[in-house]
Amino acid sequence: MPAASRDTLPPYASGAARLGLLYRLALAGTEQHVLVVSESPFAATAIVAANPEAAVDVIAPGAAAPRAAYDAVFVPGLAAGGACRANRSLSQQLLAARAWLVPGGVLAGDAAHLCSLRGVADAMRLRTGPLSWLRGAACASPPVCRRTLARCGLADVECYYVEPDIDSPLVLVPDHREVARRHFLRAVRRTRGRHRGPGYLARLALAAAGLGGQMQRQLFFRARRPC
Repeated sequence: MPAASRDTLPPYASGAARLGLLYRLALAGTEQHVLVVSESPFAATAIVAANPEAAVDVIAPGAAAPRAAYDAVFVPGLAAGGACRANRSLSQQLLAARAWLVPGGVLAGDAAHLCSLRGVADAMRLRTGPLSWLRGAACASPPVCRRTLARCGLADVECYYVEPDIDSPLVLVPDHREVARRHFLRAVRRTRGRHRGPGYLARLALAAAGLGGQMQRQLFFRARRPC
């Protein structure tokens, strides 16, 4: 695309720019040292580009980093294959991330919503083994994610559904039941023309029952290491 055309695009037109912004918004604005734990070049590059004022280190899952050295630790794609290849559960990765934070530091990440309808369908399609599934189960749903983060010694936990997906995020929906129900009802009605009658009615029924979040593949979370 010619440079002139690129310049006319909105600043967050690309999925990568929105992903970087998503993680940038997790910060309080005073963080100077950030650690990104990811095997995804796409996620790491997006986060680094969105935080030009901070010193950002990037490591692979399972690698070592200095303890209590970072104002923020980001773990994009927490339930991706790297966790299993490193033979570490999500809880172990979250405990490691907490140890890398200074007191008051921010932890943010995204994980597969394994208990969602799409998560179950993906597991069946990819023939995910029970051990691999269990290693990711610490963030399998918003309530489980909240409990896991609290057990890891983190406070001020927030959990969101990501719409439509983490590689091109448009909306974060709080996991509060009534807030999520109202949002997904509006979202289903707004996209009426994209679905055939039975599919539309099924989606509408899920949203009306407060289960609209079950249609989202990923969760985003934010927490803080207590001072």
